[in-house]
Amino acid sequence: KRINLLSGGQQQRVALARALINRPQILLLDEPMAALDLKLRQDMQYELKEMQRKLGITFIFITHDQEEAMTMSDRIVVMNGGIIQQLGTPKDIYNEPINRFVANFIGESNIIEGIYIDENHVRFMNQDFECVGYKFEKGEKVAIIGPNGAGKSTLFSHFNGLTEPTSGCVKIEGKPISFEKDELLKVRQKVGIVFQDPNDQLFAPTVKEDIAFGPMNLGLSYDEVEKRVEDALKMVGMENYEDKTPHHLSGGQQKRIAIAGIIAMKPELMILDEPTAGLDPDGVEKVLNIMNQLNEEGMTLIISSHDIDMISKYADKIFVLYNGEIIESGNKN
Repeated sequence: KRINLLSGGQQQRVALARALINRPQILLLDEPMAALDLKLRQDMQYELKEMQRKLGITFIFITHDQEEAMTMSDRIVVMNGGIIQQLGTPKDIYNEPINRFVANFIGESNIIEGIYIDENHVRFMNQDFECVGYKFEKGEKVAIIGPNGAGKSTLFSHFNGLTEPTSGCVKIEGKPISFEKDELLKVRQKVGIVFQDPNDQLFAPTVKEDIAFGPMNLGLSYDEVEKRVEDALKMVGMENYEDKTPHHLSGGQQKRIAIAGIIAMKPELMILDEPTAGLDPDGVEKVLNIMNQLNEEGMTLIISSHDIDMISKYADKIFVLYNGEIIESGNKN
């Protein structure tokens, strides 16, 4: 299989296999389960424990998921602002947190409770997507959920013409997407996408240049571009970062800059692929606040996520995607 055609969760497992091929004594894992659905998370937790038992590998992994830290680890290091707040066994940290920061972090669990999961068909790379004839209405908050490999990211890539279907069509305001350059630019003014990995989206030397790229390509005046960049940075709470290098920022900061880049285009609909994956509780709250503010201003939002608790609180309507097919849909109740 081609790596770029695998889902995020499948790519994560390939990266793990590559790291294990030389049988290291110590393996460092940075958010190894952040983009995995419930079943794959459980599978990977089991596999890591088995590798540790059979191969004697020492694992050091970074996680924002308190449940993972408490159940997977022999020892936990809790850090804040580059400083170790507490080091100890899961039991010690849970029973005797050294300060309020540690207590709050351990107390706010990210456990996923667990949901497993027309007229036309769209086919891309031998994967079918069955359309349900549903219109996303202005101002809705919609979530699409499903296991890794279900087709969520691939489906999203069709929504603003990043991927051209080999059959069927996607309609924006009742009009099929045209893949002519000028027409695609118009579509992407209406529909913006924030990718799961900000590094797939951020490319300019500075934050300001990155956010300004889209508006500049719309042919806007210098003053209008400057205003849009300023407004977008203010909305995501990153006003003092315009001269920073995007790739030197934290994952949560990069996510907010990626969202700012789409905000600056002033789309009517924003699509966010796993917007809170890999973020700590504070980062999750900041991103959700931004999304809620955009929605209050009339923007339609479509997101994907494996965080069922977050989805149940956030989304108005939920679609369950499995093997490229919508198998269930309805309001969150």
